[in-house]
Amino acid sequence: MGEMAGFDKPILHGLCTFGITARAIFQAFHKEDPNLMKSISARMTSHVFPGETLVVEKWREGNTVVF
Repeated sequence: MGEMAGFDKPILHGLCTFGITARAIFQAFHKEDPNLMKSISARMTSHVFPGETLVVEKWREGNTVVF
């Protein structure tokens, strides 16, 4: 996919990045009851290359987790 998009090396697919982020949120806020996580949405804004560090900043605003 990276080559098709014009990159000279592999990229981490957006769905993989999304999955890593969802897991971090789940472990921080919903580990004791998976049913509390009703939905998640995100906007992909840039590419990620394998090996780069992903930092997920997350906090609660009422019943919503912002990340």
